[in-house]
Amino acid sequence: MQPPYGPPSPASPYAPAPYARPPAPPPGNARPLLAVLGIGAIAGLCGLASILRSREVDELGPLGAACAGTPVPVARAFVPGQPHRIVGMRMTGGGWTLDDARVPGSVRATELHNTDVVACFGDEAAQTLETCTYQVYFRGRASAQSYPRTVAQVPLRLVAASTGQTISQGVLQGAMPHGCDSQGGNGASANAFHVQGPSVSEADVLAWLRSTAAQLP
Repeated sequence: MQPPYGPPSPASPYAPAPYARPPAPPPGNARPLLAVLGIGAIAGLCGLASILRSREVDELGPLGAACAGTPVPVARAFVPGQPHRIVGMRMTGGGWTLDDARVPGSVRATELHNTDVVACFGDEAAQTLETCTYQVYFRGRASAQSYPRTVAQVPLRLVAASTGQTISQGVLQGAMPHGCDSQGGNGASANAFHVQGPSVSEADVLAWLRSTAAQLP
C-alpha cells in the first residue's frame, strides 16, 4: 500500500549539504609573532630614549657657552662648599656639545637653571709610560715584539655656569695598566698583554672632583 502522499522523492541534487564543523586549523608557530612584538617594543623604547635625549640636549645644550667663557645668566650661581650640579661638555666639530657620560650620577644636572658647574672635557689620549718587549711565538718561531705601556688621560676644566669663569682645571688619569712583567695574551696586540690602561671612567672623574680646591662633593 502506498503512503497517502506517495513515495518519498529522491534528494534534490541542489539541496544544501548537512552542516559539518570545519576542521580545526593546524597549530601555528607563535614565535614569529612574539619576535615581531619584541622588535616593536625595542623600537618603541629606543624611540622614547631618543626623544628624552633630544629634550635633554635642548635643555642643557646652551651651557656649552660657559666652556667658551660666555656667561649663562639663567644658570645657578656657583658657591664653593655647597652641593653642586654638573653638566659635561666636549668639543666636537668646533663647538661644545653635551657629553655627560663621565659625569657621576650623584652630581649630574638635568635642568639648566639648577646647574652651577660645567665640566669641559678635552680629548682622551694615551700617555706612554714605558715600552714592554715580549718574545712572541708564531708557528714555532720566536720574535721580539714591543708594545707601549700606556695610561689614559683627559684634560678637564671646571667652569662656573653663570659666569663662564674657570674654577679649576687639570688632567684626569685612568686606571694604571699591568706592568711589563704581567703574563697573558699571545702577542696579537698590546691589549693581549694588558699593558694599555682603560679609559677614564666616571669613578676617576668623581675622585678628581673630590680632590679639587673647588671643594666639589
